[in-house]
Amino acid sequence: MDLYSIKLKVITILAGIGIALLFSLIAYGLLYYFYGLSGISIIYFLLIFVLFIDIIQWLVSPYIIGMTYRLQKVSPMSQYGYLIDIVHDAAEKNNIKEPEVYIAMRGSPNAFAYSSPLAGKRIAFTKSILDILNRDELEAVAGHELGHLKHHDVELLLAIGLIPTLIFYLGYSMIFSGFGRRNGGSFFLVAILLFILSSVFNIMILGVNRIRESYADVNSAMTIPNGAENLQNALAKIYSYSMPSKQTSNSTVNMLMFSDHIENDLGRDYRKLVEKWKNMKPPVSIFSDHPHPAKRIQILERYKNSF
Repeated sequence: MDLYSIKLKVITILAGIGIALLFSLIAYGLLYYFYGLSGISIIYFLLIFVLFIDIIQWLVSPYIIGMTYRLQKVSPMSQYGYLIDIVHDAAEKNNIKEPEVYIAMRGSPNAFAYSSPLAGKRIAFTKSILDILNRDELEAVAGHELGHLKHHDVELLLAIGLIPTLIFYLGYSMIFSGFGRRNGGSFFLVAILLFILSSVFNIMILGVNRIRESYADVNSAMTIPNGAENLQNALAKIYSYSMPSKQTSNSTVNMLMFSDHIENDLGRDYRKLVEKWKNMKPPVSIFSDHPHPAKRIQILERYKNSF
């Protein structure tokens, strides 16, 4: 593991811990100030309630995703059987257990990995991505997705993803609770601030997600032969084919996805797109759940010939 990947790992861990500690201090201070010791029981109740909902969602989400994207499990004898070989090879290089492989029959070119104790670990490729990437590029994408599974990113997002919801419910409870030390005006003002704070924590979580995406890119570059260059080409092809022209508007994608969508002014010439991203200053957006592809391309450039 090189220094940059260690840095990404440490930042991700510290950011998660920092977000959790900051939330704990804010919640404890507010509840104690307004409710006294009884406020502690409120936060315990909210924590247990939201945690229960999130765990249920975590357990059943693979099946919901399966229905949403019309996922079909890949069998060795099917026309997509070669994907099993690709994922198997990538999993061996990552020293992790091979996940189940699925095809998403709908959606723009993309890939994603997810897991739960009931469904196990899974990796899915949209059918459309198979039309634009070659075998080496698909293996590089698999190395990225396996990085998410290896780094337990699903569990990380589950843990810190609780926090904005908890803050929202704290604000909600302050508005509709019938007790407290201060007058109702103070309660209402603090509740509004908590709703705003919930959005701030969401922005912080998006930042963590951008870091984990970069970490997964580095994982592919470090574990898959020629992974850096193949992942660069895969990114450019996906953006090229997902965004045929400027007339196509941006769309919001799930954090689990390999890539998001941005404006592309070079059509389907992915090589020009790679060169453009190598030399441009990546724009920064605190509302994006993925790093700008220029930043991803430039990070991957550092890892060429590093395997």
